[in-house]
Amino acid sequence: MTEVKVLLQEAVDEIERHGWLQGHLEGPGGECCATEAINRAARRHNCGSYTAFDKLRELISGESVAQWNDHPQQTRENVLQTLRMAAEASVQHRI
Repeated sequence: MTEVKVLLQEAVDEIERHGWLQGHLEGPGGECCATEAINRAARRHNCGSYTAFDKLRELISGESVAQWNDHPQQTRENVLQTLRMAAEASVQHRI
């Protein structure tokens, strides 16, 4: 079983490594939004991502991760910080 914390930490790594994107899942240079970053981590571990999305939604007031990521005033730094906070808040969860 993979810890939710690992998926969320790897989502941070994806965005830091490849870049952050709004309006699309992926860009031509490997950039990705928060949704795709979590999905990439889940695919690497061959596991589901629902619990990771649920943990993130707790911090963004239940809003859709895609809508939150794509909000016009959203920033890369806030996305990374919120993903890190969700990772720390999910220490006990496994999927």
